[in-house]
Amino acid sequence: MSEGMGGTWPGMGGGSGAALLARWAETLIAGALAVTLLGVGVSAGLNGGWLGWGIAALGLPAAAWAVVAFSRGRLKGAGEGPGVVEVAEGRIAYLAPEGHEQFWGGVVRVEELWTVEAVLLKRNAGLAWRLRPIDGLPVVISVGARGADRIPEALTALPGFSVMRAAKAFEHGGLGVRPIWRRSVHGRGFL
Repeated sequence: MSEGMGGTWPGMGGGSGAALLARWAETLIAGALAVTLLGVGVSAGLNGGWLGWGIAALGLPAAAWAVVAFSRGRLKGAGEGPGVVEVAEGRIAYLAPEGHEQFWGGVVRVEELWTVEAVLLKRNAGLAWRLRPIDGLPVVISVGARGADRIPEALTALPGFSVMRAAKAFEHGGLGVRPIWRRSVHGRGFL
């Protein structure tokens, strides 16, 4: 996120070393596995070992996992924003704190979502997820809320939802709304 957007990208700023390691552990593991499999496999394959090419082929899914893990890591907030998020049994609940009128608490069932959006709130309130159910009021959740890092994983149950698209939506500069996912008339997600 640029300085003009009121801060740094969630999860990329300061914090303790343990918190940063926890946030990026999946990316580090997937990246190390991909590099190891690709390196060993290509080396063995070039030296005439046909099994080496098979090992290198296993490195490709590991590399894809690393890319997705990196996108998930970018979406994880520091857990220092307002409110608390609970994700369980296909539901996302947000307990919004008093005095933060930009955030709207509530409970939404993932299967009943109509749209998922990234929003940069006014008055330097930061970035938020806006989850709009088919029927009912939207829930606006601070990306830094405790437990908000579990939202992307919960949303992967939506047809066509992309963690990478979500990460890109939160990167764009300027105020406003960035669509991430929308249910189509036929029930599939798109954007």
